[in-house]
Amino acid sequence: MRRLLLTTAALAAFSLPALARDNYAILVGANTYPALQEQYWLKGPSNDVALVATYLTTAAPVPFAADNVTVLADGIPGKPAPTLAAIRGAFADLTAKVQPGDFVYLHFSGHGSQAPAKDPDSELDGLDELFLPVDIGPWQ
Repeated sequence: MRRLLLTTAALAAFSLPALARDNYAILVGANTYPALQEQYWLKGPSNDVALVATYLTTAAPVPFAADNVTVLADGIPGKPAPTLAAIRGAFADLTAKVQPGDFVYLHFSGHGSQAPAKDPDSELDGLDELFLPVDIGPWQ
């Protein structure tokens, strides 16, 4: 019986690191698009991102450490604008931290578009969906 308890305890101790994981999030909210007429700018994305960040760090069933939640949003004081460079930088930083078994949540709020798929066989409609950073240039 004692050997069974020791074996069970040892297995449990070795499995804890495999069960433990960190949670990370990148939250992107793009409101203003200088390449667009102001009538096409958005008001809600920064609100969306602020609400999601608060939820993840205070009320989510699986908690997120505030240091593990990256917010890029114009319209939130002190947060970087969601430019293409900032979004790429956030993904590079995240890639350097994440380990196998970690959970990553991505949230994008803003304008989007479609473009011909780089691999047409991978998309039923032949189009890739795109998220547009605030520094996107004119497009058709």
